[in-house]
Formats: sequence, C-alpha cells, structure tokens
Amino acid sequence: MAENRRGIGVDPKNAEVEGKESPTGGISVVSGSITVHGDVAGRDLYTGLRNDLVIDLLFDQVVVVLEEKAPAEQRHEAEQKVIELREQAKASRPDPLIVSDALTWLNEHVPGLSAILKSVLNQPIMSRSIQDITAIVLGESRE
Repeated sequence: MAENRRGIGVDPKNAEVEGKESPTGGISVVSGSITVHGDVAGRDLYTGLRNDLVIDLLFDQVVVVLEEKAPAEQRHEAEQKVIELREQAKASRPDPLIVSDALTWLNEHVPGLSAILKSVLNQPIMSRSIQDITAIVLGESRE
C-alpha cells in the first residue's frame, strides 16, 4: 500500500471503479469507505469526503512543488505562507488580506509556484472570494 504525503493509505489495486453513471452523469470511484463522484469532462463534485480533507489533498500538491522550487533559505517562510493559504481555504470567511499577502509573497519568492497555486485555488471546492483574489494577484481571470 502506498502512502500519500498526509500518511493516508492509498491502495490503487483495491480501488473499485464502477461503470455506473453518477448523479452528475460522470463516473463513481469507490475505495474503502470513501466515495468520490465526478464528471469526466466537467468540474468535479466531491461527495463522501469532508471538504477539509479535499483541501488538504489539494494543498499536498502545492507542498510537493514548493519543496522542488523554493530556495532553501526561503523554504520555511514559504511553507508558512502555504499553511496560511490552506487555513484560509478551509475558513468559512477567508480573510482577503491574508490570502493576498501569502499569494503575493509566494509569487515573488518562489519561481514556478504560481501555476500550481492557480490550479489548486481555482478548484470548485474553493470559495469564490479565494478564486477572485487568486485571479487578481496572479494575473489571470478565473474560468
């Protein structure tokens, strides 16, 4: 069994892909007690998972890229900025100033991180305010 960055066991051999259509017209993937439904060609719906867990899994991708791209002397502060973003993504009312400051710092100090930040922060599970701030700070409109 493989383990992801959060120590959650992942066993792809035991994951079951059902050929049944989900309520969204997409596919259903069932593994253990977690069920994920989503559209194949559209925006995914996360059901059967807590939002916090999905956000943690999304931010794990940012951490992997951060470890590759962040200069060693700035890695600790970069990790703290990612933690701030993760906390704001989980908040019921994200603080726009904290999100903006963290994104600005990361964009200026960690070259190559903006693409993964745009991808993660524009997921449907993120609040609209976080998506809007990401578009303003990182310079592209969200779709």
